[in-house]
Amino acid sequence: MIVHYSKGVPTDWRCPTSIMLMAYSSYPFLPWPEYSHGTSQSLTVVIDTFMENAVNLSQK
Repeated sequence: MIVHYSKGVPTDWRCPTSIMLMAYSSYPFLPWPEYSHGTSQSLTVVIDTFMENAVNLSQK
């Protein structure tokens, strides 16, 4: 899933419906052959919550 996130603003998202792998490689071929996309305020609320409760381990 790819998201374009800004705090408090509905988040644009894109999620592949399938993944195509290159021959002899475990890396996905881009661009994705097919994907679903949309905008979600609910996703923004969840990401806001994660960001507000995240702990910066480099400061411990």
